[in-house]
Amino acid sequence: MFQSDLQLIVFHYGFFGERFIANLMNYSNSCPSFGACGINSCTLCKEKLYSFSKNIVASFSMVDPKTMPSFIENAEDFLPKFIPEADIAIAINLHADVLSALPEKIAGKISALIVPVEEPRWCTPGLARQLREKCESLGIEFLAPKPFCVMRKSGQ
Repeated sequence: MFQSDLQLIVFHYGFFGERFIANLMNYSNSCPSFGACGINSCTLCKEKLYSFSKNIVASFSMVDPKTMPSFIENAEDFLPKFIPEADIAIAINLHADVLSALPEKIAGKISALIVPVEEPRWCTPGLARQLREKCESLGIEFLAPKPFCVMRKSGQ
């Protein structure tokens, strides 16, 4: 069985985030329920291979970014008041202003921020550049894999 000691926090909105968490947990029937990888008839190929449930420190279901104003003055108000310590934070489908406020909120608590870009509106190249600069200044490693599945071990 695959194992890891990394602690993870997930900030997410929508189906992709739910499917991502179910996959980490290796939730029973997550493939046929969520249609992962286009599989229509699941053979339970992942059963008992892994479960990273114990690694998920917190999961925060966020507000639908499409229902929020284009510009948010105090975007940090849309982030959880308390964010626990962990190794990695993953932010899936958040409003650009909320995403931009995240590095300051997690500074000193998180070592890396990953923002998967499954859809262009999740994180534009310009926003990814700004986030990278902000994260670097705060000592946080930053990745914005497009798509998420291209992410590989970086050695950091």
